[in-house]
Amino acid sequence: YPLIYPNFFSEEKDMNALIDGYNFLLNNFSKSDVLIKNGIILDRTPLEQCKQYQYA
Repeated sequence: YPLIYPNFFSEEKDMNALIDGYNFLLNNFSKSDVLIKNGIILDRTPLEQCKQYQYA
């Protein structure tokens, strides 16, 4: 099989676009009326591997 190198995040703008999309989802989708009505919340349980970072 051929090796494929997709170069994900090879440029800083790629990572910035992913972060912007994630923030959009957090700020819009996770606060939707449907989720709130059904008691669905974002799980903010810290991961051991990420304990040095502040949860956004």
